[in-house]
Amino acid sequence: VVGSSYGAMTALTLAVARPELVRSLVLSEPALLPWLTRLPGGTTMVETFLATAFQPAGEAFTRGDVETGVRTFINGVIGAGAFDHLPPHVREMMLDNAPAMRIETTTPPEQYFPALSTVDIERLSVPVLLVQGEVSPRIFGPITEVLAHLLPENERVTIAAASHGMHAQNPAAYNDAVLAFLAKH
Repeated sequence: VVGSSYGAMTALTLAVARPELVRSLVLSEPALLPWLTRLPGGTTMVETFLATAFQPAGEAFTRGDVETGVRTFINGVIGAGAFDHLPPHVREMMLDNAPAMRIETTTPPEQYFPALSTVDIERLSVPVLLVQGEVSPRIFGPITEVLAHLLPENERVTIAAASHGMHAQNPAAYNDAVLAFLAKH
């Protein structure tokens, strides 16, 4: 199962709930924001992220300003100015995903994020590839570090010249890493 961001959390949730369905996992920066609050400085990181990305995006969606909501969301999870540097067809795809982003940014985090415990993760017995973007926002690094420590069988790869949207920003490197891992497992 391959997942990125919230999709990586979904993959983890599946692996914990139904381990018999999962042979291996590829997790690209799962947004396990609640875990950050347990790490030194993590609460500040989460509060800053919510205040500068999620909350302003949610406010824009609520007032019906879809493009500002999407732009704010994408810039928050990928990096400042990221939305404007996307190819036009990718920007259009992001705008098409606005209803999902609206739900994500307007639902209280404690209701939106799955309840995955560190004990749940330690029990996983499948091979896992942890994928990071070289220039991703700093909120994702500590989560990957915790996962690397907890998962009994994991490999890590960093995708050069890419942020949280690494599969689109450096697709050749991302695909090579994922396919090489899946070929082994």
